[in-house]
Amino acid sequence: MYQMMQPQIDILLFEIIFPLMCFNDNDQKLWEEDPHEYVRKVYDIIEDLYSPRTAAMDFVSELIRKRGKNNLQKFIHFIVDIFRRYDEAPADLKPYRQKDGALLAIGTLCDKLKQT
Repeated sequence: MYQMMQPQIDILLFEIIFPLMCFNDNDQKLWEEDPHEYVRKVYDIIEDLYSPRTAAMDFVSELIRKRGKNNLQKFIHFIVDIFRRYDEAPADLKPYRQKDGALLAIGTLCDKLKQT
């Protein structure tokens, strides 16, 4: 399966999977309406079973675990680029949502990064 996905892995990873890991409009709405529910939802084990964010985290984790040699370096460069753009942007244009996704990605890969 990986051989079939490999030519499109960058598109899949950076344009589909990573945006699922970022803070989104639904999260913003829930945070503004009911912050307690937002926190409960984030830490609810049952919610994780149906969460696209959790599925994206699992995909990244498995991809790096199984095919890390080919993908870890480019994924980390992507994440570092997000942090660089965040740092360079003026306060009113900072990509906060992408930074949230990048921090989640680093947390997802923390064990692999410790080993590397």
